[in-house]
Amino acid sequence: MKYFLLSIFILIFSCNSLDSQKTKSKSKEDKNIETHKFSETEFSNFKEYLQSNHNITPKDTIIIKYEFNKETCWDMLDLEDDDYIHGIIDGRQKEIDKFNLLHKDGVAFRIREEGKNFNKVVSLDKRIIVDKSSFLRNLIFKEKNNCGNTAIILKDGTYYLRKTDPHFDIIQVLNKSKRHD
Repeated sequence: MKYFLLSIFILIFSCNSLDSQKTKSKSKEDKNIETHKFSETEFSNFKEYLQSNHNITPKDTIIIKYEFNKETCWDMLDLEDDDYIHGIIDGRQKEIDKFNLLHKDGVAFRIREEGKNFNKVVSLDKRIIVDKSSFLRNLIFKEKNNCGNTAIILKDGTYYLRKTDPHFDIIQVLNKSKRHD
């Protein structure tokens, strides 16, 4: 299962090969994808943070969509009424729930930076976890990008960081794949 998730991700986003240090992608298609690897201590601290602070059991594949304070990605939707926004939020959550159900060796969730300046799509979603200590912001999501970032973390401590990810696309793609656990 873990190799399946990795191969789908690589196929879809055309990532470069793994390196033990940060590797910026070169081609036009994957310029917003970076490959990183945690040190053993960082990876241990990361897993402990998820378990202790958010009751999330680390699995072979962890997919995180991170939202930043004071971004403008979904500002146009702020003109819509709250019922419309809740429909969007519910649709996103259904995709996350479907992924978590279908992929027993993986876990996906959304988290946001602490703050009060979010558009409705983020501020009205009470299921988004708050990174109160900025632990993940400082460890993985160091560079703020409009529309948030997504990280796919593998069990060996390698992770792929996708900058500017408005739709959390990887979840939808994996949910449409034919092969599951």
